[in-house]
Amino acid sequence: MANTATHSSVVATRHLSDFFREFVRRNKYAKYSGTSSNNVIVMKEERVTGRQKINVPAVGRLSGDGVSGTSTLRGSGEAMKNFGMDLTPTYRRNAVEFTKEDLEKPNFDMFAAARPQLMDWAMEKHRDLTVIALESITNAGAQVTYADATEAHKDAWLVDNVDRVLFGALKSNDDGPGDHSAALDNVDTTNDKLDASMAQLAKRIAKTASPRIQPIRVNDDEEWFVGFCDELSFRDLSADSTITQATREAWSRGANNPLFTGGDLIYDGMIFREVEDMNQVTGVGATTSDVGRMVLCGQQAVAWAIGRRPIVITDLDEDYEFQPGIAIELKDDIAKYVIEYTTGRYVDWGQVVVYTSATADS
Repeated sequence: MANTATHSSVVATRHLSDFFREFVRRNKYAKYSGTSSNNVIVMKEERVTGRQKINVPAVGRLSGDGVSGTSTLRGSGEAMKNFGMDLTPTYRRNAVEFTKEDLEKPNFDMFAAARPQLMDWAMEKHRDLTVIALESITNAGAQVTYADATEAHKDAWLVDNVDRVLFGALKSNDDGPGDHSAALDNVDTTNDKLDASMAQLAKRIAKTASPRIQPIRVNDDEEWFVGFCDELSFRDLSADSTITQATREAWSRGANNPLFTGGDLIYDGMIFREVEDMNQVTGVGATTSDVGRMVLCGQQAVAWAIGRRPIVITDLDEDYEFQPGIAIELKDDIAKYVIEYTTGRYVDWGQVVVYTSATADS
């Protein structure tokens, strides 16, 4: 039996720029994403084929004294630190399939209804991959999901990032030092709930770490950090009296901040956002309590490499057009931005991880 090849005109493919704009705009992390370095999530788009990589660059701040007066500047400049991280975009796809009879039954257009559902699926995948990136552990330059990381992986990561990880309310809770599980055991349910004081300590850690974590600049002169919190840590932060007072006083200003979303909290140059999909670490804190996390982010905490923009494909050719389908397809990669700052030391470039008490609701 000879099969008839499907002519390319039968498959209608829609490469719509407005679809991509909608995908980015409706994304949960849209306010924190952009192509410049002054974003939590830095986007870089290059059309790639196969397993080609996309290199996402990062540059460090200048810290030299410069010159003044009539001193000669030539020869007194400073080298600008610059780094790059390779990402490998891969295809992500999903589809909704019908038979012609199914399409004739309802009194609404199921094809039209499937399109936003597929977009929602793609955005949820992006959200999940972003959370995985924020929580990941770096092992000799390779990123491992927190769930898959061994104790050796976590200890090595903590040694490399000791100046940007906080266990509870005190830096001394990492008393190993560099023993990740022992430090988690020091997080207790009384003193280590996320509150204003812990958030301020995390901010000081971000500003004094080496390399320093650079805040996001808004309106030229305002500097902000963004804290993504699991739901139990956010619950405790919301109940802190210092935070509630500051939120009342900052509401009018906060509502106009381009990084602010309704339901966020604002305090001392930090915006806190609840991320329901961020995971708790169960049975590890003092008295085997659960531990949550806040990830306080500055510039370039996460890299998003886009190899192919999302497209919707309508396929009509199956079974003589009796079994049509509609699919979404995109090619990207998302990872925490990690640089080899010194030989063998792999540093989380744009974030401080704060482990907090996360007692479940009674």
